Amino acid sequence: MTTPKPLLEVFTGEKPRTVKGRVRKLDDKELRRDVITVLKMYAEMCRGAMLSGRTPQQRTVIELGHLPDPALSPNKRLHYMELYRAKDAAKQEAAALVLAQGKPPRPYETAHITITWVAKDKRRRDTDNLFSSMKASIDGLVAVGLLLDDDAMRVSYTLRYERGTRDNTIIVVEEL
Repeated sequence: MTTPKPLLEVFTGEKPRTVKGRVRKLDDKELRRDVITVLKMYAEMCRGAMLSGRTPQQRTVIELGHLPDPALSPNKRLHYMELYRAKDAAKQEAAALVLAQGKPPRPYETAHITITWVAKDKRRRDTDNLFSSMKASIDGLVAVGLLLDDDAMRVSYTLRYERGTRDNTIIVVEEL
């Protein structure tokens, strides 16, 4: 039986000391915190995959760089055309980010999506409202061909909310 590699080596292909050294050398403290947050998230996902006995076949990471548009909140009452424009913009943004990094050769038939919202302020937000605001973005992943479909039998979700130095939404799609 082979011994498992350290988690950072699994995700980066480098020895953990090398990765940690590169993170320490980053000048910008905010960027360093963001990199550490992403590395911790990857390590936790890998640990969960190892405990469940499966290894992720493919993974796509999408960073929106902002929180979901408040116009997409289910609590917002908008004119139907304003709501349509907001949904279309979110869908197009998600599709463009997938195409920019290259979509896989075939759509993921079943997937696990981890959505992490990082907020720079201390306001409390409901994750159910944030999640419903992400529907248009997830539909964009289906439209571009990353996911075969986003129904309950094909996709599972993990939702996280964290505080950070800048607003961000990180969507990690793992093929199962």
